[in-house]
Amino acid sequence: MPPVALVQARDTVPPASKTAAEGTVVQASSSDTAFQVLDRAAHAAISQATLGISPAALGGAFFDWWVHLAFSPGKQAELAKQAIAGAADNFAFAAQSASGSPGDPSERALPHDDRFRSPDWRAFPFNVYAHNFLSIERWWEAATTHVRGVSQRHDDMANFTARQLLDTVAPSNFIGTNPEVLARTRAESGANLVRGYANWLADLTRARSGAPPRGTEAFKVGETVAVTPGKVVLRTRLAEIIQYAPATDRVRPEPIVIVPAWIMKYYILDLSPANSLVKFLTQQGFTVFMVSWKNPGAEDRDVGFDDYRTEGVPGKRIVEAIAQHAVPEHPDVYAVYDRKDRHCRKGKQPASTHRQFPIDALGIKSNA
Repeated sequence: MPPVALVQARDTVPPASKTAAEGTVVQASSSDTAFQVLDRAAHAAISQATLGISPAALGGAFFDWWVHLAFSPGKQAELAKQAIAGAADNFAFAAQSASGSPGDPSERALPHDDRFRSPDWRAFPFNVYAHNFLSIERWWEAATTHVRGVSQRHDDMANFTARQLLDTVAPSNFIGTNPEVLARTRAESGANLVRGYANWLADLTRARSGAPPRGTEAFKVGETVAVTPGKVVLRTRLAEIIQYAPATDRVRPEPIVIVPAWIMKYYILDLSPANSLVKFLTQQGFTVFMVSWKNPGAEDRDVGFDDYRTEGVPGKRIVEAIAQHAVPEHPDVYAVYDRKDRHCRKGKQPASTHRQFPIDALGIKSNA
């Protein structure tokens, strides 16, 4: 099969389909009442102020956590004990550090937390700032997890939100309490602060104007990303199916269908020749079919899961398209997923339409 041109995905939402949260008027369908339009406008305004986070969902999660914690005297006693022990440990650490014996605060940090591992953080009083912060962080970690009766989803939401709020007041975020920033400021006579302020203004201007972040212009679909040759073999209202031909003389009979999460672009699995799952599979002799989801606009606001399942890439239409463009006599269609994927599996449609097999069955090691 000769190479074919790559069909570029729709990367920008047309101006007419922007929502009210992006500065335009909410569009109403003919079936909407005035009250529904008012609700949509209010929700759009709230989402603009909360960066898309639902106050109702977040409030419900914390209410679930708070009510169950309020009726868990054993958990309260455990947290009180941890708080007293933490305060005593903080006092002892501060006294030891003030007496000239440097202490390493990163010993209390989580394995992935590298904020306080620099030697500069071992000097007094910065080590005390970091030690106290990490002690508080550990307490909130215990307070927002494993509260009996709280749903797993609300438990995760409360824990994640508490951690994000705490991170905003970490001593590493402020000039006066960050020894690394102070050392750089002295070395550059404050030039680093001027550059940082200029970068902040540039980011603010881009955010206000709706411009993409700096550096994204270097990534162009079909030129620097998604460079594996392919062609569109099926279009529906909500998606396109792209076919990638095998790059070998010997072709495997089993076609592979890859359905990315709905929130992702199809080229998340074809970023560059060096880390492209699509290229790897075609080099192994597979015929690959990839779903490219449509960028939703205001006209798609009522689209739900069933619409994606029935009108996006219906299983019957996928099989028909594959039968026409791959190996018609082969009855099996395989959907690929990553058994270690803990983040977007719920957004992958193969579980509802096709037979699945794990990605590591292809000899691919996952870093998830």
